[in-house]
Amino acid sequence: MPNRPRLPRVDATASGRWPRFTATVSERQVAALSEVSRTLVSDADYQQVLAALIEKVGRILDVESGGFMLFDEPSAELQLQLPAFGFNSDDLIRAYRVPLSAGGNAVTVFLTGQPYFTNDAAHDGRVLQRFVQLYHAQRILSVPLQVEGRSIGVFHAINKRSGDFGVEDVELLQLIAPQLAVIIKSANLLRTLRDQEAQLERLIHIHNNLTEMAIGGHDLVDLVDRLAELIQAEVVVAESGGQLVTAPKRSRAASPELASLIDDLMGGHGDFSPRQIELGAAEAVGVPIIAVGEVLGVVIAVAARGSLGSAAIRTLQQAALVLALSMVKGREVAEVELRLRADILEHLLVAETSGEEAALLHRLGLEPRAPIRLAKVVLADVSRQRYSDRFQAGQARLHHLLGQLLERTWPGAVPVTRSDSIVLILPEGRVAVGEQHRRLEQVLDAAGAAMRGGIRPTLIAVGSQARSAEELRRSLEETDLVVMAGRLVGDRRVVFVEDLGLLRLLAQPAGAADIRRFVSETLGPLDGGPGSGGSRDWVPFLEALVASNFSVKQAARRAGVHLNTARYRATRIEEKLGIDFDDAEARLNLMVALRLREVGTDLRGSA
Repeated sequence: MPNRPRLPRVDATASGRWPRFTATVSERQVAALSEVSRTLVSDADYQQVLAALIEKVGRILDVESGGFMLFDEPSAELQLQLPAFGFNSDDLIRAYRVPLSAGGNAVTVFLTGQPYFTNDAAHDGRVLQRFVQLYHAQRILSVPLQVEGRSIGVFHAINKRSGDFGVEDVELLQLIAPQLAVIIKSANLLRTLRDQEAQLERLIHIHNNLTEMAIGGHDLVDLVDRLAELIQAEVVVAESGGQLVTAPKRSRAASPELASLIDDLMGGHGDFSPRQIELGAAEAVGVPIIAVGEVLGVVIAVAARGSLGSAAIRTLQQAALVLALSMVKGREVAEVELRLRADILEHLLVAETSGEEAALLHRLGLEPRAPIRLAKVVLADVSRQRYSDRFQAGQARLHHLLGQLLERTWPGAVPVTRSDSIVLILPEGRVAVGEQHRRLEQVLDAAGAAMRGGIRPTLIAVGSQARSAEELRRSLEETDLVVMAGRLVGDRRVVFVEDLGLLRLLAQPAGAADIRRFVSETLGPLDGGPGSGGSRDWVPFLEALVASNFSVKQAARRAGVHLNTARYRATRIEEKLGIDFDDAEARLNLMVALRLREVGTDLRGSA
């Protein structure tokens, strides 16, 4: 190694200035190493450490300032650290992030491990001019920062005050660069540990806060509201049936993307990992709520994009444990209520007095003497597993799910679990039968989708309207009749006893009461039923229409009315009965009902 020329000696000991001109090159190097090594990181803030190192390097090299760029693996970028180049502005610091694919002086030094300097940065093709303009860099000296042979970043020194950068400056900065790298690495690790400690304390605080609320009797809605306050984000919780526990405050939370995220988390098939999606300018991160290997629901946080990182995911995972506790507790309460409801229904079916009926209906939340239908939810083949723990757990889950779905589609409806099925008590009110069909089909579709691989509902059989205990027993018996004869009405999944038509009489031995009920249900809206307008016009014209093989023109001649009047009456009859004369089954039911009505009238007359 060639001998280095000795620098001019200038005695600066008295002034305490850095001995740039008062020592040999080797003495200057030793002094530089000693100065940098005195930087402590044990109790210092990360940014304070960086500022101290930049100040020391500035005095050692006689430069205006400097800056550290560290490599961020997730983004594959060299990122300038705060503070740098005399700036403490977050915006100015964050403005300088260089992907490895962008090239430039910093990237070259980082990748090759070789230093580089220029004394004319504005005209140097290797230097990114954006860097020159942002930080007013005229002279630049860059060295790699390496720890145990691995590059972690780059240090830039800019604008030497006492002239141009030279080889000695490069060698001196290279000499202290390993110390800079180790100190920065240590400070960064300490910062990470402190951040993790703060996150852990926050997790413990949130967990304890929610746990105290759950133990104190707060419901799920209270817990979700509190969680949203603690993490400063919108929180959406959905239970296993897809029912949202909290109404979204913004339209983005009700987006199809969020619904898809909920479905994905619900049907993870053993994959319980978090999911994250973008929602326009926002983002959502969700985790499943799990108890004993079963997904009870999901919890999702929605906030501005970039604000939900790993800390938010860990927070949601901790919160999910408490929410699972609350959900399990709610299910236990629901199971007690389930058994009570089953007992009430059994007592209602054998009630002997109207007072007893009224009391039992009141306990179910129903109005006495109000029209009610009983429906039976038929499950997939359960004969072999009816008494297994798995079946009973699945049946309880389906009961809970049906309660949620009915709350939305049929307010006031009550599910009651029996041995091998679930009975629905449906307050009829003024809801048309067609609308009742639609609602129950909606419930069946949602329940079938949510119970994938579990106790699956396949049919809802609905009995006729009831207002007393005796009629409720009949309505429940009719659901069994519908189940038995339901196969004969095609592939319908929601079947009302009225849908059976003539099959209702043929499916079991029919008595006089059954015949009267069939006639009443088939012709009731025409034959003196509520709103029928009496039978003087409607029934005689229907008889003429049947006798004319449903030809309106021939029925007009037979009834002696104008053709337009006949058309009007035919249309009104279809509307009143909710049928279509082109339906062969509807025609058959009308012909049989008219004949049975005629026979019944004749018998009453002869008596």
